[in-house]
Amino acid sequence: MSDIVFSGPSRIDGHAARRMRDFTVSDAERTDWRPAPIDPAWILSGDPVAEYIPVEQGADGYSSMSLWKCSEGRFRWTFDWEESVYILEGEVEIASPDGRIAHLRPGSVALFQAGTSSIWTVIRPVQKLAVCRRALSPRLSKLLRFVRRPWSLPILAAGLIDRLVIFEPAFI
Repeated sequence: MSDIVFSGPSRIDGHAARRMRDFTVSDAERTDWRPAPIDPAWILSGDPVAEYIPVEQGADGYSSMSLWKCSEGRFRWTFDWEESVYILEGEVEIASPDGRIAHLRPGSVALFQAGTSSIWTVIRPVQKLAVCRRALSPRLSKLLRFVRRPWSLPILAAGLIDRLVIFEPAFI
């Protein structure tokens, strides 16, 4: 099955905006898998083979959703993006660098922060739905959290006004 994409004109505050996808529907029974090779230097044992299907990408390019599957094996994995996973089938054991171990089975949900590494031991071929989000820099993230607060706008405006005052000619 391929994706079903629902598109339509979007409206923002009552005004027409650019045309965009409203939502995408996909199916785990798809057969259009693409190779997703695991870096050979990361493989610790076995011969794990990974494949994926890109389902959709966010309009801003900072998020994506895909199906991913992997055969048995053991490998190190480093997450470049923040990744939320929902296990559809199979079983995997995940070991954190400090030795904690988690078992993910169908129905399990996990979140992996960008930049973290773990050891994956695929016990039974695993298939997951992965929702990835590109992590923002800590400074930009902090600024966005501040700006989203209702009381931040007057503070920002006051700061800009103070800076503009510097450029006014001095009256003597």
